[in-house]
Amino acid sequence: HSPGLGSGDLNKEHEQGTPYRGSARPGEPIGHHGHIPNVNIIEAEGSLGHAGHAPNYRISVAAAAPQIPESFNQQLDVGGKMVLPVGRDRQELLLVTRKDSGFKVEEKMGVIFVPLIGVEGFKEEQI
Repeated sequence: HSPGLGSGDLNKEHEQGTPYRGSARPGEPIGHHGHIPNVNIIEAEGSLGHAGHAPNYRISVAAAAPQIPESFNQQLDVGGKMVLPVGRDRQELLLVTRKDSGFKVEEKMGVIFVPLIGVEGFKEEQI
């Protein structure tokens, strides 16, 4: 068990081939054959999250969205927390907590991340 990684952690990658970079053997996906236990990496439209694994108690997003993607909000379990960068030129790291009555959004700090590209992210021509 890796520190900080829970059972069934999921990583989605937008760029084809990205999940394979840095794997122990060229062409072999990370997460297979014990490279990173309990982590699954898939290539998909990352700006929509992964409804098949919802609801999630924790969501961590490593690319900046123009605003909080609604699909991410819907996939967050009540009482769950999500951290994500939001913004284009000026980005803020947000902590989103889902409550019974809605969402609490807290700005934590200024950050710089690559853009989240996709349906609920930036369009390719915007970056």
